Amino acid sequence: MLMVAGMGSAFAEFSGNVGLTSDYRFRGISQTMNSQALQGGIDYADKSGFYAGNWNSTVSSRLYTDSIGLENDLYAGFKKEVFKGVTVDRKSTRLNSSHGY
Repeated sequence: MLMVAGMGSAFAEFSGNVGLTSDYRFRGISQTMNSQALQGGIDYADKSGFYAGNWNSTVSSRLYTDSIGLENDLYAGFKKEVFKGVTVDRKSTRLNSSHGY
């Protein structure tokens, strides 16, 4: 198992993040009604330039009344350096809100 994991890390990489913020804002508008937010995500990237990931944040269920208070973003893309210092990046993102029903 260690050998497979070692081989995989040369061609692809997983990373993650987690954070606690005092207020989650999107385009200047509080998504948590000026309250804290727990946020985190996981990312995958491989040598070809393909990447994909998931990012999550708590949001106010009082602000988003049809939600259980979780924003979930899924994304994937392809990034490649075409010339030294010039990178092209094509990305698609889908924003989801978790519903309580």
